[in-house]
Amino acid sequence: KPECQQPKHDQQTLEIVKSIQTVLPEFPEEDIVRIVKENKFQTASLESAEWARLPGIRGRCPISGLSRSAVIDLGVTVPGLLVRLRKPGAIRGAVLVHLPTLREYLRMMRAAQIGEEVTK
Repeated sequence: KPECQQPKHDQQTLEIVKSIQTVLPEFPEEDIVRIVKENKFQTASLESAEWARLPGIRGRCPISGLSRSAVIDLGVTVPGLLVRLRKPGAIRGAVLVHLPTLREYLRMMRAAQIGEEVTK
């Protein structure tokens, strides 16, 4: 019997498929690949992204350069900065950072430190 060969896909397609599978694990991979190939999904730039995952352990935030623990600490003091997603009863989950809130907080801190009036 001839062995079934997995179709070869480019690296960007594989990365998009993997990220979609983390959110929709029950969705068939071949359907995801078809949708990706039709350019239904495109990678967002950091400038246009609304949400980003919390940096990995020993990682840095690509927007601010803050460490993972510093971003978590800010999440305690800055309302709406972090969103924790977990399935009911699950211990682990995903933590997302609201990038517009982070950018606004950094602008306000800069303005306060250089003596500008903070406007919202």
